[in-house]
Amino acid sequence: MSAFSSILASPGSELTEILSSTTSLRHGTSLSLISLVSTFLSDYFSAVDPESDHEKWGRRDGMEVYYFLLSDVVINPPTPMCAVRTIVDRNSSFDYSPSNKKPLRVVIDYTYTAKAYRGKGLATRLCTYVLNATKLANASTFVLALEKSCPWWLEKYGFTLEQSELLNARFNVFPDTHLLRVKRSDNLDSGHAQDIFLKVACNDSDNSDDSDDSDDSDDSEDSDDHDNNNAPSQFTTALSLLTSFPTPEQKRAISRLRTILNNILAKPINPRHRKISSSNAIIQREVLAGEGCFD
Repeated sequence: MSAFSSILASPGSELTEILSSTTSLRHGTSLSLISLVSTFLSDYFSAVDPESDHEKWGRRDGMEVYYFLLSDVVINPPTPMCAVRTIVDRNSSFDYSPSNKKPLRVVIDYTYTAKAYRGKGLATRLCTYVLNATKLANASTFVLALEKSCPWWLEKYGFTLEQSELLNARFNVFPDTHLLRVKRSDNLDSGHAQDIFLKVACNDSDNSDDSDDSDDSDDSEDSDDHDNNNAPSQFTTALSLLTSFPTPEQKRAISRLRTILNNILAKPINPRHRKISSSNAIIQREVLAGEGCFD
């Protein structure tokens, strides 16, 4: 049994602790907790879609969205006071040979305290609980922090800016956040070489307007023209050539080719991913029109 399983709730369940005569703590991924926290967070965040969040992080190598909630139990029913949303990374599919020991990681995504309960130190209390739990589990601990909140994390808990390009590719999915990390001398986790492809997947998702099929249909037509059954190897060659020309046009071409390559690798039996037409408008505009590219 892992350290996580004895500290955090198993997937689909939750744990409850009574912290005082006025305060309870619930944490986990049960449907009732997800629904409660999502409603609570919608008072501040314009759009909270737990199903979409679950799918988005799940696609990133099996990560889980995990919630912590402090509630006022004096009021019936208990009233949410402060929430922390984290990303639990404990089931990587990557090969960590020779030991094959999967890393344990927790990323604090965001915190929120209801207006009526601000100024009482609840966010500090809840974040401290999360950090103590991850320390007991010997997990690498991170936070995705906006620029203005970085000093608070650095001064309060000793976080430092994460320098690993691989871990940034794995976790930092937002353009306006910094990945910070609790530094421990006994934790040497610096990421996996395959993490870099998660950054590519993230960029591709941003370009697809959150639609799984939009890029597929635009880039890969069901036409017999320019049928290419050796697409992965040829796209890899194209990518290697394009990286010698670091202009904005080549960068867009690289991004588009990576999108197509990822589609092929993800669903190789899908005929739309194996027939790429050079007459496609997006292919012409973003790949073939760039200097250094070729038809």
